[in-house]
Amino acid sequence: MHALAAIDAIDVPIFLLRSDGTVDHRNRAAAIRLPLAIPGASLMPCADDKARQFAAYLDRCMASNRAIPGALDIADSLGDIHGDTLGDDRPLVRFRCHGAVLRDEAQGAAQRVLLRLSEGDDRRFRALNDILGELRSELRRSKRFYDGLCAHAAARDQAEQERDVVLMRLYRANHDERLRLARDLHDNTGQHIAGLGLGLRQLERHVSTTEGHAQIDRLRGQLDHVSQELRRIAFALRPAALDDFGLTIAVRTLVEEWSETCGILTDFQSAGRKPPLASEVEITLFRVCQEALTNIVKHAPDATRVSVTVQYRETAISLTIEDNGPGCSEDTMTTARLLAVKKFGIVGMRERIAMIGGTFEVETSEGGGTTLYARIGSTELAA
Repeated sequence: MHALAAIDAIDVPIFLLRSDGTVDHRNRAAAIRLPLAIPGASLMPCADDKARQFAAYLDRCMASNRAIPGALDIADSLGDIHGDTLGDDRPLVRFRCHGAVLRDEAQGAAQRVLLRLSEGDDRRFRALNDILGELRSELRRSKRFYDGLCAHAAARDQAEQERDVVLMRLYRANHDERLRLARDLHDNTGQHIAGLGLGLRQLERHVSTTEGHAQIDRLRGQLDHVSQELRRIAFALRPAALDDFGLTIAVRTLVEEWSETCGILTDFQSAGRKPPLASEVEITLFRVCQEALTNIVKHAPDATRVSVTVQYRETAISLTIEDNGPGCSEDTMTTARLLAVKKFGIVGMRERIAMIGGTFEVETSEGGGTTLYARIGSTELAA
């Protein structure tokens, strides 16, 4: 009792603790500084690592005959010392302390630790803890912002995927309609023109005047012109060779006819076994080859040789068009630069290939010619 009275008279916070950190007694200064640390409460920190450190500190105090310096991390006097003060943003205070064993002479064993706190708390620790709280708050705000960005990006990706699906359906519907129109022109209108030609031939037998024959010749010439225009329109809508012979022969025929017209040597090669191809894949690759040959005439008139290769694989189909023209800087082949100078050929090819899920690349250098690569993956070939 005399010892407790002496402890109460000391003007610095002092606790008597059991080995598990439970408060047995506190003096008046301790009650003022930490009013919630009442007898029966525990000063043991809630965080596992801090608790292990403090328990080890109490064990050292129990085993030593001298005062052991240490530190106590505890909630501020306004906080709840029983809460998880290290797991949230409530402030912690670090006290410097000294602990010494208080022996019960009657039992001859170490029973309690006399823990004296320093007169002032560790202000530097308080400042760091405040900064840590601010950082935690900022991290939470950043996480909410990041989660919002992720949700926005996911929604945008979903919208883009849905847009691509709609565009693909429109693209296929457009080519299906063009195919229908081309067949109608070839089958129906072509038959009518052929019938008109036969009618003019029969009519000619009943005409005896020179003027009548001249008129029939003029009508026959107009009919031939109409027939040629219909074939041109039908070819623009859908090359008949694609339906009759397939992509390889259609491209080969296109390259050979272009070579005869332009007087440029060509080399066509086909490798691999042709898999089943969706209609839009065939027409897209054919149109890309057609546009590439047109570009060579426009922008590489000095080219003397052109190579076209169609390569079939199990996982992809690729089209390569290479010329030995003057070439140019690759910087001029970006979409922005091409649109700025109103050169839409490369841009159109890129868009056509992208529309069906393929990739399109251009390799060129000044004086080194130009090579175009179009590749369609296996997932799009027979889609």
